Amino acid sequence: MKEATSKEKILKRIRQALIYKTDYKFSDLDLDTNVYHQNPEDPAVQFAQAFSEVNGKFVYNENEAMLQVNLKSLLARYQNIFCFEQELGKILSNAEIPFEDNDIRIREIEVSVTTCEALVARTGSVIITSGTSSGRRLSVYAPIHVVIAYTHQLVPEIKDALQNIRTKYNGTMPSLVSLTTGPSRTSDIEKTLVLGAHGPKEMFVFLVEK
Repeated sequence: MKEATSKEKILKRIRQALIYKTDYKFSDLDLDTNVYHQNPEDPAVQFAQAFSEVNGKFVYNENEAMLQVNLKSLLARYQNIFCFEQELGKILSNAEIPFEDNDIRIREIEVSVTTCEALVARTGSVIITSGTSSGRRLSVYAPIHVVIAYTHQLVPEIKDALQNIRTKYNGTMPSLVSLTTGPSRTSDIEKTLVLGAHGPKEMFVFLVEK
């Protein structure tokens, strides 16, 4: 008799597990209560601290007029700025910042400017999805990534951000949901920290009061 292969043995165990199910012993397990203590600090301050700890650069703006001034101060030194989102394009145009709004010359990109879905205060994370006009590439392709967000997008935890995304897209999640915590980095080689290994080397969050 032919001996079963490793793959066949694994599939057999899976079939048996599906047929002979074990009773679930933890039906009263609480999966909703937050396991983290609520931080009494202002969410914007909490996010700024956490984001800065992972080498992110945070810029607070009281209004959109201040946002335009701060953006122009940062972006004046760069030539190839890309922005695919119409509302952000208006902000850049009002600030007299030239930018590309299609991907024909994307290989020359220096800076990408995008929105986000949410900012997670506790972890300093930025939630980005493919549901925006920026798509999948703009947030990871450029050496410098600039995120423009608003205070109403601040949430305490990752689960709150995911719930907001489900609500926004009527229960259907976008094909890509990316949780970005600071610039891309790795220490795989000789335990030496390298920034920009798999994405942007610098990441800015411009938070606008709204």
